[in-house]
Amino acid sequence: MRMRSLMLAGCLMLGASAAQAQVRFAPELAVGDDTDLGIGARVNFDLSSTFGTTGFFGVGEFIYFFPGGNVNYWEINGNLGYLIPNVHGNVKPYVGGGLNLGHASLDNCSGNCGNTDLGANLLGGINIHTHGRLMPFLEARVSLGGGDQFVFTGGLYF
Repeated sequence: MRMRSLMLAGCLMLGASAAQAQVRFAPELAVGDDTDLGIGARVNFDLSSTFGTTGFFGVGEFIYFFPGGNVNYWEINGNLGYLIPNVHGNVKPYVGGGLNLGHASLDNCSGNCGNTDLGANLLGGINIHTHGRLMPFLEARVSLGGGDQFVFTGGLYF
């Protein structure tokens, strides 16, 4: 619990450090090939001023999965994304990568019943720009080492 709080605080501070950047928040639903359905929240912040060019953004997210049985599983992800340039229309594709912290534990267990691993993410997705403030997104991510799974997620930035 302490590690999760520290990682989430770090993601939020990183987002806040991009002083004049646009920050968006989103609830999300996720499906993992090993962990079934998950719900989560993410923060997305523009890093264009940090990198001196448009298209870069950061994403911090927390997802709690429901794998069933007496297993608990959650992930914290910190990713850097890049919007693919010169794409016309409202659908904006992106690619990226980052870090994954996955934690699994068992209920009603005596002894060492949990494991936390750090890994790497590779991802791709789309942001769908609307005429209002809301922006839907869809993303596919593979986590290697930490969560060690394929995750499909989607949500709505506000």
